[in-house]
Amino acid sequence: MLLLKFIGGMLSKLLSKLFSFATFSFLGRVPSKDDSKISFIGVLSFYWLLLCFSLAYPQALSHIILFAPKDPAAVRVITLFLLVLVPLMTGWTTTKVSNYDSEKRPLWKQLLYGYPYTVILGFLVVGLIITVPLVKARAFLLLYYLDTIKIMIHKGNYDEAIKEIRSILKNHSIESHGVNPNKILWLQFIALIWVEGEIFHHRMSKEMKVIKGKHDGKDFQILLHATDIAITGKREIATKLRAILAENLSEKNMYFSWDEKGHKIEDTIQDYKKKLENGESIEGKSIAELVENLRDIGLSQEEWSAIRKQIYKLEVLNGGEGGSVE
Repeated sequence: MLLLKFIGGMLSKLLSKLFSFATFSFLGRVPSKDDSKISFIGVLSFYWLLLCFSLAYPQALSHIILFAPKDPAAVRVITLFLLVLVPLMTGWTTTKVSNYDSEKRPLWKQLLYGYPYTVILGFLVVGLIITVPLVKARAFLLLYYLDTIKIMIHKGNYDEAIKEIRSILKNHSIESHGVNPNKILWLQFIALIWVEGEIFHHRMSKEMKVIKGKHDGKDFQILLHATDIAITGKREIATKLRAILAENLSEKNMYFSWDEKGHKIEDTIQDYKKKLENGESIEGKSIAELVENLRDIGLSQEEWSAIRKQIYKLEVLNGGEGGSVE
């Protein structure tokens, strides 16, 4: 009996790790300041789906509803109440993400949007648990490492982003070719991107492409979609490719931050660069203001570093005059 429990525990951890690896490499990430909220929405959606499936079995419901009474009729009434309440809780949680704008969508409307969010995410959680580990199992079993670059592709620039990545690889003597992703996963991805775009008030690119290749005789795969560049392969290959791309990716096709405050800073940097390239001058205090604003908006370390690097390049273009950090 103890042996069976041990094996069961090991299998549970293995599946959990596999699903975590697969989901990250497929879905990318959300802003670090909002990841706990999005995780909570996922839990609510899965719980709502459990309530739906268990409605016909009050004895099962008593195990997933805290302090459930013994009366089956009462349990059903509580369940119906929760089926109405949980999506409203989902909608309310989405009003707490960093990009929520009540002018774009008032509170009452955002609460109602909790219903489609909950239904779609509930079924996506189940679908991903079944399909993603199967698709990504080979990479997991080969002990592939996952490395990522957090981005957000500019609307309409997806094809250019793909070309840029392949060009960077080619310039480093790394041959690659593009392939279409698994169709089942792509359909799930489209549903998820709609939800993410609605929650964060962003129009996100719905394209998804896989770049495959070999480096030093070892396979690698790069998955590019609206919000992430996910690189899988042996650890030394994945980390090297991430470094190459991070050093060479330009800002013309993608943002390196998620929220609108970060985007405004990145847009301003590009405007200043164009002015300098056209022979105009930029006051040092204007660049210093960018540095101050960057400190104040609460980005993750990765996002802060990516934008600070852009500002540093701007300072160099401006003759070294700008907002150097003391």
